[in-house]
Amino acid sequence: MRRILTQIGGRDILFDMQTLIDISVPEPMKAWLDSEAQRGQFGTVGEYVRHLVRAEQVRQHQDFDAEIDQALLASFDGGDSIEVTPEFWAERQRALEESRNGYQKPRA
Repeated sequence: MRRILTQIGGRDILFDMQTLIDISVPEPMKAWLDSEAQRGQFGTVGEYVRHLVRAEQVRQHQDFDAEIDQALLASFDGGDSIEVTPEFWAERQRALEESRNGYQKPRA
């Protein structure tokens, strides 16, 4: 089993290379893949294709992060805002403790 270390989303990821995918492509696409692999300093077309897949994974991860950021920013525009003070946190703590004190575990 061959292992490969790569980065996705700024994190090091170690993959076990154990799956083989066989794809058919038209000759012009094969020539383009060969050319791009050589131009990009990749040893094989397979390494180039893995690079393309990793790049797409990073892009999708970034798209997801952007969606989360957009949703969070949109949430700031809706609803009533409140000032978070030490008194606010004290009240939240009191309410939590009160709810815990009223909670009884179900009997087994």
